[in-house]
Amino acid sequence: MNYARIYKAIIDNRIASPFNGYGENHHIIPKSVGGSNEPSNIVRLTAREHFLCHYLLSKMYPKGSEEEYRLAYAFGMMTRINQNQNGERYINAGLYELAKVRLNNIAKGSRWIHNPSTQQTKMLPKSSELLPGWRFGRYSKLSEDPFDAHNRFYQIYVVDGFEAVQSQGYPYCYQHFLGFCRKHLDEYTPRSRLRKNKE
Repeated sequence: MNYARIYKAIIDNRIASPFNGYGENHHIIPKSVGGSNEPSNIVRLTAREHFLCHYLLSKMYPKGSEEEYRLAYAFGMMTRINQNQNGERYINAGLYELAKVRLNNIAKGSRWIHNPSTQQTKMLPKSSELLPGWRFGRYSKLSEDPFDAHNRFYQIYVVDGFEAVQSQGYPYCYQHFLGFCRKHLDEYTPRSRLRKNKE
């Protein structure tokens, strides 16, 4: 079976025919094998297509290669939703899509909250009031003292850039980091201006 040809057909079809409804962003060339976050490398797929594409990717690379291991691992993580009577984990593309659409529908009417004291995270209906001792968002180390954490990460960013910030354990995306710094840190300067100042 030509896994690469089938994979390309799914990607090409979805690029040519975008859809409305629940979807998942997919790296056409996976990041684990050198792909980037550039818009040209990302396509929005249905949950079923996303599941199938990761299955195809896990079959496309030479047996025993590092790429095969990484992509087989990624696909394996996608299958860990359901458990059969023998205790074995199993899921197919239809069940994966059903589960993801259901989670998406739940999330639309809810928001994440966390308790810094207990380090618990859960979902709260958007119509409900925030519980005493709880904060909006998921729990992370940044939740304990976000201003101190971002100040520390900002100093790393100034010297070495965002990749160094991520390697130090920053859990969110580049846009989230810049948005927080721009809004809350008086010393924030865009990195493009920092580079000019260094020159």
